[in-house]
Amino acid sequence: MLLLALVETLVTNLNFGPLVGETFLYVPLAYGPAAGFCLLVVTLMFRPRGLFHSESKRV
Repeated sequence: MLLLALVETLVTNLNFGPLVGETFLYVPLAYGPAAGFCLLVVTLMFRPRGLFHSESKRV
């Protein structure tokens, strides 16, 4: 949860202007939850069974 909040805050508060040759370029606040959703999608792409999944053997 902390990483999710950090990503949402950084995306909306960082100045992305120097990356594209502008002085100021900020992402609107409405895109904060979208950044969190993208983080969750990327996490599930690499860990589809979850972060804390452990294999259990059936008898």
